[in-house]
Amino acid sequence: MKKILPYKYPEITSWTWTAGNFAILGNYSNATAWLYSNFAQLFCERYDKWVSVHYIPHLDVFSNNPFFQSSLLSRELISELNIDIISFVKKCIELNYYIYCKVDEGGMRGKNRFLHELMVFGYDDASETLQIADFTFSNSQKYMFSSTTYEKFRKAYESVMLEEDDMQDGIGGDGGILIFKVNDEYEYEFNQQLLITSLKDYLNGTDSGSNYRTYDLNKASSFSKGLRDVCYGINIYKEIMRYYKEVATGSNKFYIQPLHVLYDHKVLMVDRIKYLREQKNIDISKSVTEDFLKLMKKVEIIRNMGVKYWINKDTKILEKIVKNLDAIMEEDKKVTKRFLFELQK
Repeated sequence: MKKILPYKYPEITSWTWTAGNFAILGNYSNATAWLYSNFAQLFCERYDKWVSVHYIPHLDVFSNNPFFQSSLLSRELISELNIDIISFVKKCIELNYYIYCKVDEGGMRGKNRFLHELMVFGYDDASETLQIADFTFSNSQKYMFSSTTYEKFRKAYESVMLEEDDMQDGIGGDGGILIFKVNDEYEYEFNQQLLITSLKDYLNGTDSGSNYRTYDLNKASSFSKGLRDVCYGINIYKEIMRYYKEVATGSNKFYIQPLHVLYDHKVLMVDRIKYLREQKNIDISKSVTEDFLKLMKKVEIIRNMGVKYWINKDTKILEKIVKNLDAIMEEDKKVTKRFLFELQK
C-alpha cells in the first residue's frame, strides 16, 4: 500500500513546527483566515551564545489550533504496548494522522548522531519508505521533503532515549510522538481584533497571549535549556543587533536563523495584506502595501548578507547587517503603525 497526506511547500518555514503547520493548512482554503489572524507577533529568546526568534503561536501550533485534532503519546506507552514504530506510523497515516517526533536524523543519514524533530506525512510499502520533511537533509539547511527507509527510521527513532526526548506540544506535554489530523470541515472567521491586538503588542514589545497560554515563554524548559531572557515584538531588533555585534567580536557563535524569521515575517505580512484587501475587502492603502513590500525586500537583502557571512566569515558583513537592521527597525515601526491605524478605522 501507499498513502501520502496533503503536504505542500510552505509559505514560510523558519522552524519545523511553523513550516509543518503551513505545509499542511496551506492545502485548505478554510484555514487561510486562521493563518492570517495569527503569526503577526514575534519573540526572541536570549541564551549565553545565541538568540532564537519565534512566532506566536509557538510550540502549541499543532495543539492549540482549531484545525487539528492532536495527541502527544509518550514513548513509554508505545514501548509498553509493544507496538512496532513503523506499523504505528503507517496506521496513523492510514487514519489521516501526521506524525511529528524526534529521531536521530544524523544516524538516519549515515552521519554523526544528531537528534531533531521531523514530520512524517506518507509511506510506500513498495519501496518501504516514509515521506519526511525537515531542515537537516542537506548542508544548506533549507526546508526539504525527502524519504527514508522503514529500517533507517526505526533505528533513528529507537536511538532516542526517554530522557533525550524533549518534544513539546505547547500545552504541558513533554516528550513523545505528536500525532494530529486535520479538521477540514472547521470554519474560522478572520479575527481582525486578534490581529489588531497582536500588532499593538508587536509595537509595544509586550507578550501576546500570556493570559491564555498554559506555558511561560520566559521560563526555561527541557526545550529551552539555558534561557536567559525573552523580548517581544519590535524589541527583538535590538536583541538581534546586540547578538551579531557579539558574533563579530568572536564572543558568540553565528546563527542565521533570526534573519530567516525576520524575512519570513515580512513575507507573511505582505501576503496577509493581500489577503485582507482581496478576500476580506478591508481598505488597506496602496502605500502601506508597497512599503511592506519594500521592507520585505530590504530584509531579504539582510538575510542574503547573512548567508554570505556564513560562507566567508567577513566581520564587515556583520557590521553592515547591524547598521541596516537599525534602519529597518525604524521603518518597521512606521509602516506597522500605519497598518494598525488603517485596520482600526
